[in-house]
Amino acid sequence: MQAGRSEQTGITIDRRTTPARLVVGPTLTATESADPGALRQMVGVLIGVLGIVLAYKYGVPQVPSVLSALWLPDSVLLCCLLFTPVRWSWIYILVSLATRFYFGRHLGLPLSLGIAGFVNDWVKAGFSAYLLRRYSRGPFRLDSLYQFGLFFSVAVVASPMLSAFGGSIPRFLLRFPLASQFWDLWYRWFLSCALVALVVTPTVVYWITARTPIRGAAVGRYAEALFLAGGLLFTSYAAFGRTRDVSVSAVAILYAPVPFLIWAAARFGPIGASTAISVVGILAMLSTRQGRGPFLAAAPADNVVGMQLFLVFIALPLLLLAILMTERRKTEESLRQAMRDLALSDEHLRDNFEQIRRLSARILNAHEDERKNISRELHDGVSQQITGVLLTLAGLKRQPEIPPTLRKQLDAVLPVLTQVADCIRNLSRQLHPMVVEFVGLARALQLLCADTRLFRGMQMEFSGCELPCELAPDSAVALYRVAQEALRNAAYHSGSARARVALAAGVGCVQLRVTDWGCGFDVDLARRKGGLGLISMQERVQSLRGTFRITSRTGSGTEIIAEVPVETAA
Repeated sequence: MQAGRSEQTGITIDRRTTPARLVVGPTLTATESADPGALRQMVGVLIGVLGIVLAYKYGVPQVPSVLSALWLPDSVLLCCLLFTPVRWSWIYILVSLATRFYFGRHLGLPLSLGIAGFVNDWVKAGFSAYLLRRYSRGPFRLDSLYQFGLFFSVAVVASPMLSAFGGSIPRFLLRFPLASQFWDLWYRWFLSCALVALVVTPTVVYWITARTPIRGAAVGRYAEALFLAGGLLFTSYAAFGRTRDVSVSAVAILYAPVPFLIWAAARFGPIGASTAISVVGILAMLSTRQGRGPFLAAAPADNVVGMQLFLVFIALPLLLLAILMTERRKTEESLRQAMRDLALSDEHLRDNFEQIRRLSARILNAHEDERKNISRELHDGVSQQITGVLLTLAGLKRQPEIPPTLRKQLDAVLPVLTQVADCIRNLSRQLHPMVVEFVGLARALQLLCADTRLFRGMQMEFSGCELPCELAPDSAVALYRVAQEALRNAAYHSGSARARVALAAGVGCVQLRVTDWGCGFDVDLARRKGGLGLISMQERVQSLRGTFRITSRTGSGTEIIAEVPVETAA
């Protein structure tokens, strides 16, 4: 029998295996009996009902005249419509109606505004869920640039804009507090809906659609996650909850959580980045609501605006970074799977060798372009912002009239910000060697040797030459990457105290030679194990029609030679 899929229920029934398995995710696999699937659906509905109650309880502001900083019901209602069957919607409607009226009346909200808000919430959730289901090109997991672009356009921009009109007009007509200026009310309403869609909704989506079992992770992964969570909570408290006044030190440490957010995006993907952003956003909201942190203003209604804008401009690039890295991993995994499939037959390998080589070169180029874009964003975005803060604080420190206590705070904060800026610049430089483009390959290799001597403690020798002008930029970057990987391997694995890098120009080619006098290794054994470093160096050179050779024996050191022709210039 064939496996069937029900579009109405979102359940996939697999009758080809016995016994069948039931897996939590965007689709469910069940037995021929409907009982396990029905039980799982009932559990999902109960969780959705609980989420709606909690969202209204903690989302409705304590002061009716102040709009919520994060309107949590938006995220819960949207996910209920996206990931549960449509036939259960009446339960969510009744629960949300009763819950909204209960908390609204408890806080003194007029009945007419409660009805208008209820209709607004469900029209917004239904509008977004319909468009995301229809145009997501498959199960909605928010794991591709296309789905993120669709989600951003619908749930972060279009739906909040329409909702802001639907929520502001009744308040404006009824002359409700804060409604004297229509566009100011519309702007605040839009920020509240857009922020929760960008900060909270992705977290809920990723945890619902997570396909990697948590209990199967290694112990080191748990330790890394715990350390990351501790650092994120500590820096978030330092940034948002440590002070009740708007001081220079509070503004300076506002960027303290940024390195941990980048860490979460790079190491744990979209689910880690979105969860970390949600933690920072909720802590910032709670601190602002309690009158703490750097986003305080004269009027309570104005306190949340600065916090909302800060979170929007932090969350958007981090989610994009995490999704880009996920797509890169998917592409690399697809390539490795394709290579494993082709390896099953020698005939397929011979027939498709050139195709694999072109695909590998394309992947490497896309990988390098992606690293270049991420490096540019870090260098021109976050790094420049932190540098601006540093310059402002340094100028403030030079003012003679500032009190001694404030000067001491500046003395403590400035080195920390300088260290953060240096870490981000170092990360940007590792992602893409822009130095090759600006000073040339020979000078870039000389600087690489200097960095290796400084940070790895190795004695370095470098000999360069005048390179032909026909050498393509891609060839220069490839040779730099080979030298970078070779020196990294020598520092970590060879045990050698010194290394040598030689760059020479031959007839129609440029040769790079990296030598160390360490312990050496078995080249054939390393190739059979499939070390990514060796494969990466070899694929980079061969994609440029060059030659790559490794000479190494146990106890005799290692020599790596890479040659690329100058005819590869674009």
